[in-house]
Amino acid sequence: MRSTARVAATLALGLLVATIAAGCWTPDPSPVVLHFEGEAGMLTDPFTLPAGVYRATLTTTGYCIVHVVPVAAPADITYLFACSAGEATAGESALYVSDSSRIMLEFSNVTAHYELEFEGIE
Repeated sequence: MRSTARVAATLALGLLVATIAAGCWTPDPSPVVLHFEGEAGMLTDPFTLPAGVYRATLTTTGYCIVHVVPVAAPADITYLFACSAGEATAGESALYVSDSSRIMLEFSNVTAHYELEFEGIE
């Protein structure tokens, strides 16, 4: 996620949390959606994905590997995707179960623009 987008997302999340805490707004029951995109390998900042079941969808025309790296145990990485060129052109999906631990996503061996979304499954 680009730094400007990261700052905007952090500010929006802070505003949302403050609004909910003040009791002024009830969240929409629609699924949580997180979006990441880029064109090069990167490691995201740590974040907490709320506990639950998610559909992770990677879309790219190229090759891309995505690891989930737990902040508390960085050696315990999990492969989320390892796609070859052409495999995820229309989107490749995988199930991801979050336990609310802080995680980072590592994108590597990137050969084309990619987009990754996490959508909550109810």
